Amino acid sequence: MSHVLTRRRLVVTAATSGIVLAGAAPRGLLAQSGTPAASPAASPSAVTDAFPVTIPHVFGETVIPAPPARVIALGWSTPDAVIALGVDPVAIPFQEWGGDAEGFLPWTRAALEGRPLPVTLDTLAEIPFEDIIGLEPDVILAPFSGITAEEYDTLSRIAPTVAYPEVAWGTSWQDVQLITGRALGLSAAAEQLVADTETLIASQSEIHPQLAGKTFAYGNVGQNTTFNFYTTTDIRSLFLTAIGLEPSEFTRSLDAQADEFTYYVEVSFELAQTIEADIVVMWFGSEEEYAAAQELPAFQAIPAVSEGRFAAIVGQDLVMATSAFSVLSIPYMIERFIPTLAEAADNVG
Repeated sequence: MSHVLTRRRLVVTAATSGIVLAGAAPRGLLAQSGTPAASPAASPSAVTDAFPVTIPHVFGETVIPAPPARVIALGWSTPDAVIALGVDPVAIPFQEWGGDAEGFLPWTRAALEGRPLPVTLDTLAEIPFEDIIGLEPDVILAPFSGITAEEYDTLSRIAPTVAYPEVAWGTSWQDVQLITGRALGLSAAAEQLVADTETLIASQSEIHPQLAGKTFAYGNVGQNTTFNFYTTTDIRSLFLTAIGLEPSEFTRSLDAQADEFTYYVEVSFELAQTIEADIVVMWFGSEEEYAAAQELPAFQAIPAVSEGRFAAIVGQDLVMATSAFSVLSIPYMIERFIPTLAEAADNVG
């Protein structure tokens, strides 16, 4: 994985009703102490929708004639959306970055405990069409992916295939879950998972009131002598906004430097002192990367770093959880990252 993760759009719902974005207290997602449970995986649900089902997407429409039994989920987040509904996919992508030796992300593995493990497909270089044919799927779901029109055509000759609605890698986690639910005939269960997960996110501002109104800047160390900082419209920034933080003036200034296809801006090491925010958040793929960053004079020159107003996201699994949102990854991320963020907020003067 490169040092800048692929763009993902997060759709934020107004929080006035207590439901904002991605997580929820019902169904045991929030323990009595306020600590998120490890996984919101649902029990197998009875099909509630009528078939055939027609789902529109960027390449047209896909008709699913009957409730699918053999499901292949491609891309990021879609496997979680299937598994959270209690459906066991026959195949999902092998996740090398952040996954275990068998290619499973930790929250996906936890949700599959006691359930059949799917085949993991090597999709890094190209889609393994022959392997997919051999698995005889009833449906192929890829609402959060980057499949091309040509790949879609090939997949559609194997089984009904659902692509992303508009933009490659640009579907919100909510829409991924809802599209998946509709394709599987489980719309009501999918809607409940989304509402539950949105409530969990909204609850963080009550559990950690020190976060409310604090400004943020969110980035990572680039490949050369630059930092990369995300604009206000990036999924990571939108998540922090959803739990009560606000983009700093520095973060807002990045929007004017970006075009519609850009979700981060390179900031020279020489400008480290201009990275202003109550809290600065940065991600690192490993403890070694974080340690190396701490040796950089430019890193130490960021005011929030020297003043203890810095929150580090360390480790491939946590970076994935804070970048590829799903109803399974969000509770995992909240439990492991939000306390670090709250500690940084405590140090804001």
